Amino acid sequence: MSTIFLILALLLFVVINGGVILWAMSILGSWRAPYVPLPHESLPGIVDALQLVPGVVVYDIGCGDGRILRACAAREPNAWYKGVERAWYPYILARMCGATKNIRYIRGDAFAQNYADADRVVLYLLPGFVDKVAEKLAKECKPGTRIVTADFPSTLWKPKEVIEQNKLSAHTRGRMLSIYEIPSAS
Repeated sequence: MSTIFLILALLLFVVINGGVILWAMSILGSWRAPYVPLPHESLPGIVDALQLVPGVVVYDIGCGDGRILRACAAREPNAWYKGVERAWYPYILARMCGATKNIRYIRGDAFAQNYADADRVVLYLLPGFVDKVAEKLAKECKPGTRIVTADFPSTLWKPKEVIEQNKLSAHTRGRMLSIYEIPSAS
């Protein structure tokens, strides 16, 4: 009987500590943006805001488990999707949940990537990090690139449009969307 109790206690210890370890893995290497996934009910509004058309290249910077890109690909399968994620745990989740021929996940620092081919960009990042990424996007993205931020707008740009997803409850993440467009060089 004591052996069974010891085995059960060990399993409980592994489960509890495994959860703590997975949580720690989700933030290791990503101090700028911890893994906090958007709820699925906020995704249709984000996909709408991106205004997807065939052939566009969509980046999700800090893509977490890739749920935004999968929702986009379900709506517009003839576009290209690239998720950039620094932390191992959400990156592995994204790969397990759905890398397809038109969805690619890149494990690495958002600042090590080049976004010159981007037509659309999604940002669900902490406020200070949004502005740092916005500076990089302003330098690298072509005019007309559409950028959608969820909850945390950029303070560097004036939004072209702000969308409040009123059908979502007041405390739902991803309720407030800010849309920006890279201006022409003139």
